Amino acid sequence: MEQTKQKIKELIDKYIQVKDSGKLKSYSEEDTKKGFIEPLFEILGWNIGNKNEVSTYIR
Repeated sequence: MEQTKQKIKELIDKYIQVKDSGKLKSYSEEDTKKGFIEPLFEILGWNIGNKNEVSTYIR
């Protein structure tokens, strides 16, 4: 649990760093997905490579 909290804190710190640098405005949807959303899902234990577990399509 502590390791998960630490990884989430690191992801938040990364977001703050990108935001403070002014680069966030130039992030595309794909950059956001790869830089923040997918890493968060992985930290939470989701297998993002498994399309039955995580999918971009509405069923």
